[in-house]
Amino acid sequence: MRRYWDQTERERSVVTDEEMAAFLAIEMMERGVVKPVAPVLEATEEVPLATKTVIVIKGGTYENRLSVCFSTTENALAFLRLEPWVIEPQWEAGGLESVRPLGGANVAQLDLPHYDAALASAAILKERLARIARNAALTGAYKKALAAIDQETAVIRSDRLRCQDRARVCSNIWGTWVVY
Repeated sequence: MRRYWDQTERERSVVTDEEMAAFLAIEMMERGVVKPVAPVLEATEEVPLATKTVIVIKGGTYENRLSVCFSTTENALAFLRLEPWVIEPQWEAGGLESVRPLGGANVAQLDLPHYDAALASAAILKERLARIARNAALTGAYKKALAAIDQETAVIRSDRLRCQDRARVCSNIWGTWVVY
């Protein structure tokens, strides 16, 4: 079994991608680095919920939605004509709650899950979020393992590029010499 480092620099400059993959596999095997298996991710399909189209009022210091919605735009605009005030914490003052007029508010249409549908599907929704979290953990561990392999094989890959660059320079020099 011939290793990458057993070859001359000239031989290393012409290593094919297939040969390089084999050399990297040998190098990883000798170092005890196991190639990670891609994780099998759990299904995280959307949970269908009955929705209702509502009109929400957007406004406030940070363009937050108010926790109130209307069935029609006319009703939402009528509410805004009442010139409502909002309670907001003043974080600069230690979270002290203060009131201010709701200025610059506008309305937006949203499709939101109906309360009863969300409540009935709470367990399914929590399980979906747990699957998403587990998938993220598995994917993160897999990416970390791949990064470790890249780090382990970086020396060989950079040497191959160095050898290829030197071979290219030598070829250019030889080509120039032949012309003269």
